[in-house]
Amino acid sequence: MRPFTETDEAKQPLPPTLKANEKAIGEFMKSCHELCMKILEAFALTLKVKPFLWSCVLPKDFFTSRHSYNRPQGSILRLLYYPETALRELDVDRQNDIRAGAHSDYVTTALSVPAEVHPKSQNRWLDAPVTSSDTVLVNIGDLMEFWTGGRFPSTIHRVSLPRTQEDARERYSIAYFLHPDDDVLLERLTEDGDDVNARLKARFGVDPNEPLTAKQWLETRLAATYAGRKDE
Repeated sequence: MRPFTETDEAKQPLPPTLKANEKAIGEFMKSCHELCMKILEAFALTLKVKPFLWSCVLPKDFFTSRHSYNRPQGSILRLLYYPETALRELDVDRQNDIRAGAHSDYVTTALSVPAEVHPKSQNRWLDAPVTSSDTVLVNIGDLMEFWTGGRFPSTIHRVSLPRTQEDARERYSIAYFLHPDDDVLLERLTEDGDDVNARLKARFGVDPNEPLTAKQWLETRLAATYAGRKDE
Protein backbone atom coordinates (compact mmCIF):
# COMPACT_ATOMS: atom_id res chain seq x y z
CA MET A 1 0.00 0.00 0.00
CA ARG A 2 1.13 3.51 -0.81
CA PRO A 3 1.16 6.32 1.80
CA PHE A 4 -2.29 7.44 2.94
CA THR A 5 -3.63 11.01 2.92
CA GLU A 6 -3.15 13.35 5.87
CA THR A 7 -6.62 12.28 7.06
CA ASP A 8 -5.58 8.59 6.95
CA GLU A 9 -7.56 7.70 3.84
CA ALA A 10 -6.15 5.18 1.39
CA LYS A 11 -5.09 6.41 -2.04
CA GLN A 12 -5.97 3.05 -3.56
CA PRO A 13 -8.94 0.66 -3.35
CA LEU A 14 -8.80 -1.65 -0.33
CA PRO A 15 -10.42 -5.07 0.12
CA PRO A 16 -13.28 -5.14 2.67
CA THR A 17 -11.14 -6.64 5.44
CA LEU A 18 -8.65 -3.79 5.22
CA LYS A 19 -11.22 -1.11 4.42
CA ALA A 20 -12.83 -1.69 7.82
CA ASN A 21 -9.49 -0.76 9.43
CA GLU A 22 -8.50 1.99 7.02
CA LYS A 23 -7.93 4.68 9.62
CA ALA A 24 -5.85 2.41 11.88
CA ILE A 25 -3.69 1.34 8.94
CA GLY A 26 -3.20 4.95 7.90
CA GLU A 27 -2.17 5.96 11.42
CA PHE A 28 0.23 3.03 11.62
CA MET A 29 1.83 3.88 8.29
CA LYS A 30 2.29 7.48 9.36
CA SER A 31 3.92 6.36 12.63
CA CYS A 32 6.32 4.16 10.63
CA HIS A 33 7.29 7.18 8.56
CA GLU A 34 7.84 9.28 11.68
CA LEU A 35 10.11 6.61 13.19
CA CYS A 36 12.11 6.51 9.96
CA MET A 37 12.57 10.29 10.15
CA LYS A 38 14.25 9.92 13.56
CA ILE A 39 16.55 7.25 12.15
CA LEU A 40 17.45 9.41 9.14
CA GLU A 41 18.34 12.31 11.42
CA ALA A 42 20.84 10.06 13.18
CA PHE A 43 22.29 8.99 9.82
CA ALA A 44 22.76 12.63 8.80
CA LEU A 45 24.49 13.55 12.05
CA THR A 46 26.98 10.66 11.87
CA LEU A 47 27.91 10.62 8.17
CA LYS A 48 31.16 12.30 7.17
CA VAL A 49 30.83 13.70 3.66
CA LYS A 50 33.00 15.29 0.98
CA PRO A 51 35.17 18.13 2.35
CA PHE A 52 33.59 20.74 0.08
CA LEU A 53 30.02 19.91 1.08
CA TRP A 54 28.55 21.48 4.22
CA SER A 55 31.93 21.58 5.97
CA CYS A 56 32.04 17.76 6.09
CA VAL A 57 28.85 17.62 8.16
CA LEU A 58 25.34 17.16 6.79
CA PRO A 59 22.43 19.26 8.05
CA LYS A 60 20.25 17.35 10.48
CA ASP A 61 17.35 17.44 8.01
CA PHE A 62 19.35 16.45 4.92
CA PHE A 63 17.70 13.03 4.57
CA THR A 64 14.35 13.83 6.22
CA SER A 65 13.72 16.78 3.88
CA ARG A 66 14.09 14.39 0.96
CA HIS A 67 11.61 11.82 2.28
CA SER A 68 8.15 13.39 2.25
CA TYR A 69 5.05 11.49 3.31
CA ASN A 70 2.65 12.81 0.69
CA ARG A 71 4.81 13.82 -2.26
CA PRO A 72 5.25 11.36 -5.19
CA GLN A 73 7.63 8.66 -3.98
CA GLY A 74 8.03 4.90 -3.77
CA SER A 75 7.42 4.20 -0.06
CA ILE A 76 5.13 1.26 0.58
CA LEU A 77 3.53 -0.75 3.39
CA ARG A 78 3.34 -4.51 2.88
CA LEU A 79 1.13 -6.92 4.82
CA LEU A 80 2.60 -10.44 4.70
CA TYR A 81 1.11 -13.78 5.65
CA TYR A 82 3.02 -17.03 6.23
CA PRO A 83 0.68 -20.03 6.66
CA GLU A 84 1.08 -22.61 9.37
CA THR A 85 3.84 -25.10 8.61
CA ALA A 86 3.94 -28.79 9.53
CA LEU A 87 6.94 -29.16 11.79
CA ARG A 88 8.91 -32.24 10.83
CA GLU A 89 11.73 -33.66 12.87
CA LEU A 90 14.63 -31.29 12.52
CA ASP A 91 17.66 -32.61 10.69
CA VAL A 92 20.83 -31.18 9.21
CA ASP A 93 19.39 -30.96 5.71
CA ARG A 94 16.54 -28.73 6.90
CA GLN A 95 18.56 -26.14 8.79
CA ASN A 96 18.84 -23.91 5.72
CA ASP A 97 15.22 -24.22 4.54
CA ILE A 98 13.67 -20.78 4.21
CA ARG A 99 10.33 -19.03 3.75
CA ALA A 100 11.77 -15.90 2.17
CA GLY A 101 15.18 -16.07 0.52
CA ALA A 102 18.21 -13.98 1.43
CA HIS A 103 17.92 -10.46 0.05
CA SER A 104 18.42 -6.78 0.75
CA ASP A 105 15.82 -4.07 0.10
CA TYR A 106 15.97 -1.45 -2.69
CA VAL A 107 15.00 1.42 -0.42
CA THR A 108 16.59 3.85 2.04
CA THR A 109 15.39 2.11 5.19
CA ALA A 110 12.94 -0.69 5.99
CA LEU A 111 11.03 -1.46 9.19
CA SER A 112 9.70 -4.95 9.90
CA VAL A 113 9.22 -7.58 12.55
CA PRO A 114 12.43 -9.55 13.23
CA ALA A 115 13.80 -12.23 10.90
CA GLU A 116 17.37 -13.44 10.38
CA VAL A 117 20.14 -11.01 9.41
CA HIS A 118 23.53 -11.59 7.84
CA PRO A 119 26.03 -8.87 8.90
CA LYS A 120 28.61 -8.30 6.17
CA SER A 121 31.35 -8.37 8.79
CA GLN A 122 30.41 -11.95 9.78
CA ASN A 123 30.12 -15.09 7.71
CA ARG A 124 27.01 -16.46 9.39
CA TRP A 125 23.32 -15.79 9.96
CA LEU A 126 22.19 -14.19 13.21
CA ASP A 127 18.72 -14.55 14.68
CA ALA A 128 16.79 -11.33 15.25
CA PRO A 129 14.07 -12.57 17.63
CA VAL A 130 10.99 -10.79 18.89
CA THR A 131 11.89 -9.64 22.40
CA SER A 132 8.73 -7.65 23.16
CA SER A 133 5.40 -6.68 21.61
CA ASP A 134 6.86 -3.42 20.29
CA THR A 135 10.03 -4.87 18.74
CA VAL A 136 10.91 -3.38 15.35
CA LEU A 137 13.77 -4.48 13.13
CA VAL A 138 15.48 -1.68 11.18
CA ASN A 139 17.23 -2.67 7.96
CA ILE A 140 19.37 -0.29 5.95
CA GLY A 141 18.44 -0.49 2.27
CA ASP A 142 20.47 -0.62 -0.93
CA LEU A 143 19.72 2.98 -1.83
CA MET A 144 21.35 4.21 1.38
CA GLU A 145 24.43 2.07 0.72
CA PHE A 146 24.70 3.48 -2.80
CA TRP A 147 24.01 7.07 -1.71
CA THR A 148 26.64 7.00 1.04
CA GLY A 149 29.33 5.16 -0.90
CA GLY A 150 28.96 2.06 1.26
CA ARG A 151 29.32 3.91 4.58
CA PHE A 152 25.93 2.49 5.63
CA PRO A 153 25.79 -1.00 4.04
CA SER A 154 22.43 -2.58 3.35
CA THR A 155 21.30 -5.50 5.51
CA ILE A 156 20.99 -8.94 3.94
CA HIS A 157 18.15 -10.81 5.65
CA ARG A 158 15.81 -13.78 5.23
CA VAL A 159 12.89 -15.58 6.87
CA SER A 160 13.69 -19.17 7.79
CA LEU A 161 11.32 -22.10 8.24
CA PRO A 162 10.27 -22.82 11.85
CA ARG A 163 12.58 -24.63 14.20
CA THR A 164 10.15 -24.99 17.10
CA GLN A 165 6.46 -25.86 17.45
CA GLU A 166 5.67 -22.28 18.45
CA ASP A 167 7.40 -20.92 15.33
CA ALA A 168 5.37 -23.31 13.16
CA ARG A 169 2.18 -21.35 13.76
CA GLU A 170 0.82 -19.05 11.05
CA ARG A 171 2.67 -15.76 10.97
CA TYR A 172 1.65 -12.24 10.05
CA SER A 173 4.24 -9.62 9.27
CA ILE A 174 4.12 -5.92 8.40
CA ALA A 175 6.96 -4.17 6.61
CA TYR A 176 7.36 -0.48 5.79
CA PHE A 177 9.77 0.42 3.00
CA LEU A 178 10.91 4.05 2.98
CA HIS A 179 11.94 5.65 -0.31
CA PRO A 180 12.97 9.25 -1.14
CA ASP A 181 10.79 11.61 -3.15
CA ASP A 182 10.83 10.68 -6.84
CA ASP A 183 12.74 13.78 -7.93
CA VAL A 184 15.52 13.57 -5.31
CA LEU A 185 18.92 13.49 -6.99
CA LEU A 186 21.17 10.82 -5.49
CA GLU A 187 24.30 12.97 -5.46
CA ARG A 188 27.47 11.39 -4.16
CA LEU A 189 27.90 12.39 -0.53
CA THR A 190 31.27 10.75 0.05
CA GLU A 191 34.59 10.94 -1.74
CA ASP A 192 35.54 7.40 -2.66
CA GLY A 193 38.16 5.82 -4.88
CA ASP A 194 37.77 3.81 -8.05
CA ASP A 195 37.63 0.54 -6.11
CA VAL A 196 34.51 1.60 -4.19
CA ASN A 197 32.85 2.94 -7.33
CA ALA A 198 33.55 -0.31 -9.19
CA ARG A 199 32.14 -2.37 -6.31
CA LEU A 200 28.93 -0.30 -6.17
CA LYS A 201 28.47 -0.50 -9.94
CA ALA A 202 29.02 -4.27 -9.91
CA ARG A 203 26.59 -4.78 -7.03
CA PHE A 204 23.78 -2.49 -8.14
CA GLY A 205 24.30 -2.16 -11.89
CA VAL A 206 24.36 1.63 -11.63
CA ASP A 207 27.32 3.97 -12.20
CA PRO A 208 27.82 6.03 -9.00
CA ASN A 209 29.18 8.94 -11.04
CA GLU A 210 26.10 9.28 -13.27
CA PRO A 211 23.21 11.61 -12.24
CA LEU A 212 20.31 9.53 -10.97
CA THR A 213 16.99 10.35 -9.30
CA ALA A 214 15.36 8.20 -6.64
CA LYS A 215 12.61 7.24 -9.11
CA GLN A 216 15.19 6.18 -11.71
CA TRP A 217 16.99 4.14 -9.06
CA LEU A 218 13.81 2.23 -8.17
CA GLU A 219 12.87 1.67 -11.81
CA THR A 220 16.37 0.38 -12.58
CA ARG A 221 16.35 -2.06 -9.67
CA LEU A 222 12.86 -3.33 -10.46
CA ALA A 223 13.75 -3.80 -14.13
CA ALA A 224 16.80 -5.85 -13.17
CA THR A 225 14.76 -7.98 -10.76
CA TYR A 226 12.06 -8.85 -13.28
CA ALA A 227 14.25 -8.96 -16.40
CA GLY A 228 13.73 -12.71 -16.84
CA ARG A 229 10.02 -12.73 -16.10
CA LYS A 230 7.66 -13.83 -18.87
CA ASP A 231 4.09 -12.57 -18.59
CA GLU A 232 1.42 -15.06 -19.59
